[in-house]
Amino acid sequence: MKKYLLLLTLVACQLSTQAQQKPKFLRETNQRWVDSVFNKLTPDERIAQLIMIAAVSDTKRAIIDTTFSRPAVVREYINKYKIGGLIFFQGSPYKQAVLTNEYQKLSKVPLLVAIDGEWGLNMRLDSTVRLPYQMTLGAIQGNIDGIYDMGKEMAKHCKRIGIHINFAPTVDINSNPNNPVINFRSFGENREDVFEKSFHYMRGMQDGGILSSIKHFPGHGDTEADSHYGLPVIKHNKQHLNENEIYPFKKLIDAGADGVMVAHLSIPALDTIQNQPSTLSKKIVSDLLKKELGFKGMIYSDAMNMQGLTKYYKDGNGEVQALVAGLEILEFVPDIPKAIAAIKKAVLEGKIPQSEIDERCKKVLAAKSWAGLDKYKPIELTNLTADLNPISSEVVNRKLYTKSLTVIKDANNQLPINDLTQKIASVSIDAEAKTPFQSMLDNYTNVSHFRIAKNATEADILSVKEKIKDFDLVLVALHEDNIRPGKNYGLTPTNIKATKLLLEHKNASLTIFGNPYSINKLEGLNNAKSILMAYQLTNLTEEVAAQAIMGALPFEGKLPVSINADFKVGQGIIKPTLNRLQYSIPELLGIDSKALNKRIDSVVNQALQQEATPGAVVQVAKDGVVIFKKAYGK
Repeated sequence: MKKYLLLLTLVACQLSTQAQQKPKFLRETNQRWVDSVFNKLTPDERIAQLIMIAAVSDTKRAIIDTTFSRPAVVREYINKYKIGGLIFFQGSPYKQAVLTNEYQKLSKVPLLVAIDGEWGLNMRLDSTVRLPYQMTLGAIQGNIDGIYDMGKEMAKHCKRIGIHINFAPTVDINSNPNNPVINFRSFGENREDVFEKSFHYMRGMQDGGILSSIKHFPGHGDTEADSHYGLPVIKHNKQHLNENEIYPFKKLIDAGADGVMVAHLSIPALDTIQNQPSTLSKKIVSDLLKKELGFKGMIYSDAMNMQGLTKYYKDGNGEVQALVAGLEILEFVPDIPKAIAAIKKAVLEGKIPQSEIDERCKKVLAAKSWAGLDKYKPIELTNLTADLNPISSEVVNRKLYTKSLTVIKDANNQLPINDLTQKIASVSIDAEAKTPFQSMLDNYTNVSHFRIAKNATEADILSVKEKIKDFDLVLVALHEDNIRPGKNYGLTPTNIKATKLLLEHKNASLTIFGNPYSINKLEGLNNAKSILMAYQLTNLTEEVAAQAIMGALPFEGKLPVSINADFKVGQGIIKPTLNRLQYSIPELLGIDSKALNKRIDSVVNQALQQEATPGAVVQVAKDGVVIFKKAYGK
């Protein structure tokens, strides 16, 4: 008898995990406001609350078709159709804030404003902080609290500029190196790493008061097609999908995900209807996501203008099918008049019950309430750009970039450099001037610097090769100026040849500032005595890489993806520091840089005025970190 009672208990526990607890935005709702607003909306306006249109603040730089996103059109859609939200693309902070204030003033109900900000606002807006790409974060091991801090930092930036939803993180497992659209946007190919890092990222944003959206359900990582231009087909069986692609989504849903974005994918194992994207599949949205996985949060479409959908569904039919499938917010609907007309017709014909429109409308209003739109205030324009570039973001960036540095080869225990008396050269490829990497090296020893420009001839390359031949150690830095596979990762015949020829030196070390998948396109890597993967090309990655090479910072990262038979996921040589001085900012140690600068400037300037000294150089170090270095006078 006890056996049966125990069995029944286990079954009950198993079933209880099938339904997600209501996400925070549904538990912490100003229901009075929701009901009040809802009761004032007409049936047509309730439909419009489910629609999010595209907007830009810079039409010249926009990466999208601006036909339906120009300010004049957006104003018309807000006035005439009472649409529920906006997703902003390319622009600048001040212009976007001005437009947001204008659009909000026009709207009957405050607009839900979104952005694709996978590495922060900088994914769309100039003059803002670029936080690490997810592939960079994928290299971090052990203590990954910094990813949570990054999520909170993103939330702070979003709230300051009037954004309520960040369509991130990307939780696709990038198991296909030829994936043209996810690639560096993924945390990697290990499902547990993808879940864990997505969780910290998501929770940081949520705790910062911003709605998140894990994407692209049910998994866009193993494709060789881009859903922006066609309909990718996922050919795995359901068991494989459950154990891989769907796995991080399930775990994140159980952990409190508040939003899921559904991709435009054809997945025969889940729905056999030919040429039907997953966004329009009731089996995938309602049966799998809602019922089987028990998701109770907000379900967003991927952009409804993408050819993975519009190639087969036109004139509002895609929007109708998406709502029938169970989606709740349709993002980037290109043609509002056609979409709303088609949805109204579907409601009249009974394809979509009005009760379902009403229920989803209330859910959208609940999200608006949680995001603070029940107490809407315009964006304060004063000091906006400065507020979006806080020193706290640099602290987060420095910590994360440092933890990601990955030594994938070190044949002669070359890194970090133990002997600083040897004759050292550095060569920066695709550099027009002295690089931050080279400048940081100078803080430790005498280094001779060389550069190979983007337009270098073979004679130029051979000239540098000749000049460095007698050096004991050559530090080659490859500066890949593009992270995207469609741009060949920033590789050109010139920089590929330069890398190959320079690595023929008897003792060459290569640092790659760029996408790890670019390794497959490089030549002569067997000749490199050591290879350091730095994942991104930024001033900070260059600085921390140089410090690690010189023994001031540790090497702690591991490859988040497999590149080839020589460089596989999880590969990375962990190396401690040599306890040399680090170079950073005061805030890394909890010191206010403005206060420190002001105090030192005051003392030294007083000495200069009293002619106690014609000049001075002041350097301040604390706990092994140089946090101030400045020259004064003559």
